[in-house]
Amino acid sequence: MAGVTVKVDDKELNRKIDNLGRAMKGASDLMKLWGEIAVTSMRENFEAGGRPAWKKLRAQTIKLKGHGDPLKGRTGNLERITYKAHADHVVMGTHPSARKYAAIHQFGGTIKHPGGTPYFVGEDGLAKFVSIRKAAQIFAQSGSRLNLTAPHGIPVPARPYMVLQDEDIAEMGQTARAYLQKAAT
Repeated sequence: MAGVTVKVDDKELNRKIDNLGRAMKGASDLMKLWGEIAVTSMRENFEAGGRPAWKKLRAQTIKLKGHGDPLKGRTGNLERITYKAHADHVVMGTHPSARKYAAIHQFGGTIKHPGGTPYFVGEDGLAKFVSIRKAAQIFAQSGSRLNLTAPHGIPVPARPYMVLQDEDIAEMGQTARAYLQKAAT
């Protein structure tokens, strides 16, 4: 069986191909650009209340938190989105102290509450939860012990915030094309 061999003796083309090969082996600069695009998008997800919109908080939860922003916590650590660029991929994450909290909101699930939260029933017939310190004050003043919650599950709906939008993926594609065009020169 006869074969055909084609040899391209074009130094400029070979140089560009070599440059592209090197660029692809060490694309950490491209991964940094992609990380910045992703962080910007995920912060916009917070500002928009989800894209698509997150499920609203229950009235009881809004009352406890003092606001209706589902993912706004006391520390703001959930919003501290980070990335680490590698040669061939980007790893996205949140502040280390928020990782469990981040996961339950990203994917949804049930929090296993151990119980033991003091409460009393208000005049409106609804449970009023108080801190252990407040429960001790009530006991000292009235001699009445408060009820304690039993262990229970707290369902948390998924509120994905580490989500890229279609326009982000398109921007990443444009960034990659520009990166490769520059590398080939």
